[in-house]
Amino acid sequence: MKLDFTPIPIADHSPDPTLTEQQHCVIARLACGWSITQAAKSADIHRNTVGYWRRTIPAFARKLEFASRE
Repeated sequence: MKLDFTPIPIADHSPDPTLTEQQHCVIARLACGWSITQAAKSADIHRNTVGYWRRTIPAFARKLEFASRE
């Protein structure tokens, strides 16, 4: 199965260099209204990984919060 990590454009999106492309894609999909399960599956990770990233990677949590507000 070929995964598509093409970022979904977000207005004024400037990628955080401390996050992986996979993390940026999950953030973009969640901000577009995808469920955690759908976004995780598209990145070929378990949905619990998204929660782990939120709790342990401050930059991920910040970008997700910012993207969700857009």
